Amino acid sequence: MTRDTFPARSFDLIHARFVLNHLPEREEALGRIVHWLRPGGVLVVESFSWFPVDSSPHAAYRKAMLRWSDLARDAIGTDSRWARNYPFALVRHGLGDLGAQTVAQHVRGGTALADFWRMTVNMSKGSLLEQGYLSAGEYDAFAALLRDPDFWDLASAVTQAWGRR
Repeated sequence: MTRDTFPARSFDLIHARFVLNHLPEREEALGRIVHWLRPGGVLVVESFSWFPVDSSPHAAYRKAMLRWSDLARDAIGTDSRWARNYPFALVRHGLGDLGAQTVAQHVRGGTALADFWRMTVNMSKGSLLEQGYLSAGEYDAFAALLRDPDFWDLASAVTQAWGRR
């Protein structure tokens, strides 16, 4: 998406799922993708939107998730809040017939969704601790919450948008 190319107007449908927010050059990549769409072709983009986590009443959960997001931003340029701009980004790149939706799921400790987030953050545990994003105690409190079936909160939302060339 950032290096390889396709001929202009190659695709009727492109679905970019959980990728654009991880690219520092996301606007340029989006422009390339739109260039690959045939007239009448549809682009669907989706990524996590972090706003439900920003307002979590659970300090350990909120801090660990936000600091993990900060680590991803600092390490590779991920913007966990950029998906909120999807409809505007599609307009800027000339797409029409736009639509968008955002869905937030509840996460309950001990469920598959909680395990997904606990294991996702755990993959970066070493960096989070070594680089001072979290203390060991903060990480442990987060992991314990996500194992506790009495824990309920909102996971990050998923924002989707689509448009036609």
